[in-house]
Amino acid sequence: IRAGVRISCHVKFGPDTSFLQLGGEIMPNTNLEITQKAMEDFKKIQEYMLLAREENSVKTYEKLKDEYLYLKSFLNIAGVNLTDLDKIKE
Repeated sequence: IRAGVRISCHVKFGPDTSFLQLGGEIMPNTNLEITQKAMEDFKKIQEYMLLAREENSVKTYEKLKDEYLYLKSFLNIAGVNLTDLDKIKE
């Protein structure tokens, strides 16, 4: 983009929030898709952590906890409110 050139676009979310409409062009919202995938993984990791805790599988729990903390920090940075989603609370 050169100095003095003005670019404008109209952004609107369609009924399917996995797509963005920029002007007349519809394109996937990759940030939303990435966040959605991370939320799904976060839910699964927590389920496995609860099972590992129930089975007293300390090594498995600790390995899962590493992934849990990574996903939790990613989702926090993405602005996802984890208050109701976080079952482990670590």
